[in-house]
Amino acid sequence: TPQFKISAKDSLGVSSYHIFITLNTFDLTDINMDNVYLYTVVTEKYISFAEPPGSNGETEFYDVMREMLPNPNGFQLIDLSSNSSKEFTYSVMLDSEWDVSQLNTVIFIQNKESKEVYQSFSIN
Repeated sequence: TPQFKISAKDSLGVSSYHIFITLNTFDLTDINMDNVYLYTVVTEKYISFAEPPGSNGETEFYDVMREMLPNPNGFQLIDLSSNSSKEFTYSVMLDSEWDVSQLNTVIFIQNKESKEVYQSFSIN
């Protein structure tokens, strides 16, 4: 039985991308929450170049990370308790080189020490 449920939606503004996350918890008695973090990763599903941007000859790239929110360290979930709910809202400024039709957000809950992933979710 999962200990977490993630639901999320996104929206595009004129110059920003918004992510709205709802996190529900169930029985957390077997989890030490000291090392549990929520990671939110904005990706671009597909990018192609006419000429290789690097030296390996590749011109097509999939699931390219663009931003980690609120930062690469994630958000520590130490204050969560069993059978509770918490909401998160993030916004990121759009880069002119991003193809907004290819944006996606991947969200996951991970124990930073053991690396165990408890739950994950992808908006698109």
